[in-house]
Amino acid sequence: MLFRLARASLLLSLASIWVPISVEAASEPTRLGLTPVGEHGPYFDLTMAAGKAKQLSVEVANFGGAEVLARTYAAHAYSIVNGGFGAALFGNQPSGTARWLDYRTQELRLKPGGVLTVDFQVRVPDGTPPGQYLASLVAENVEAVQGGGGSVAINQVNRVAIAVAIEIPGPRHPGLGIGAVSYKSAAGVSFVSFAVANPGNVHLKPAGEFILRDSARTEIVHTSVAMDSVYAGTDTRLEVPLSQPLGPGVYCAELRLTDAATKTGDSTSCLPFTVTAASQIVGPGGDSPHPAPFVQAAIDAAADQPAILLVVIVILLLCAALVLVVKRRRRERQEIPPQPQTGRPG
Repeated sequence: MLFRLARASLLLSLASIWVPISVEAASEPTRLGLTPVGEHGPYFDLTMAAGKAKQLSVEVANFGGAEVLARTYAAHAYSIVNGGFGAALFGNQPSGTARWLDYRTQELRLKPGGVLTVDFQVRVPDGTPPGQYLASLVAENVEAVQGGGGSVAINQVNRVAIAVAIEIPGPRHPGLGIGAVSYKSAAGVSFVSFAVANPGNVHLKPAGEFILRDSARTEIVHTSVAMDSVYAGTDTRLEVPLSQPLGPGVYCAELRLTDAATKTGDSTSCLPFTVTAASQIVGPGGDSPHPAPFVQAAIDAAADQPAILLVVIVILLLCAALVLVVKRRRRERQEIPPQPQTGRPG
C-alpha cells in the first residue's frame, strides 16, 4: 500500500465508561483482544477493486483471568482530535466504509484464555472511486467490571478496536483544509483550536507552524505542530496548548500545515478571535475555575454519546455537591465565636 497506516494509529484500547464507587476490593479488569487471521500486521490491510468481495476472519480473545461476556461489532472509523484512529461507540449506526462489512453484532462468552473466530465478508460497492478507506472492528465487555484498588474503584467497559484499511487502486487526489479558529481555557490550561479537514482520498499526517498574535499583531507564540493521521474524507481539530490562559481581548492565530508524503498543505491568514470572561470554564461553585479541566474535554468528547454524557453529568453533580459541603463547613467555622482566654500559659 502506497501510504501505509501507522500501527499506533490503527489500534485502540481503552476503558471508555467509568463511575466512581466505594468498594473493599476490586476485581481484575477485562482484557480483550482482536487479531486478524491471515494478516501479517495487527490490522486488516486490503487492496481491492470496486465491486469485489473478500472473506475474512478475526479472532476475539480473552486475556483476562475471569470469564467475560464480550460484544463485537463493526464501527465507523474517524480521526480523533490532533489526528489518530478512533472507533465509534456501540449503539451508533454503522456508516461510511463500516457498511461495507457484513459483520454481525454478536455477544460471545469467553473463558479465561478463550479464543473464538468470527468470519465475515467485506464488499466494496460498485462504482466506488479510487482512494483509501477505513472502518473498524470492536470488542468490549458487555457487563461493566469493577476495576482499580483501595477504597475507590471504577466500573469499566474496556474496548479494543482494530482497523479495516481498504485501498482501491487508481488516481490519488490529496486534499487538506484548515477551518475556523476557537479558544478554550480551564483552571490555567488553555488551547487554541483549528478545524482541520481532509477532503481528499489519501490519508495525511500534517505538520507545520502555529503563530498567535495579540490585538497589536505582536507575536506572542510561535511553535511547530504535528498531527497524527487525518484520514481521507474526515474532519477533526488541531488543538495547540498554551503555557498560560489568555486575558480578555482580541487575538488572531495563523496555521500552516503540510503533509510531507504528498506535499499537500493549507495555510490561513491571522484569523481573529475574542477572549472574554465567558471563555474561562467555570466550575460548579460559580466563582472559580473547575479544578479538573479534563471534565470539559470529556463533555466535548461525549457530546454525541448519550451513555458517556450521562456519566459525566453525574460526576459534575457530585462535584457540585462537594463544593456546597465545603462552603457550608467554611461558613460554620466562621460563625463559631472566639473562645475566652483562660490565662493559662500556652
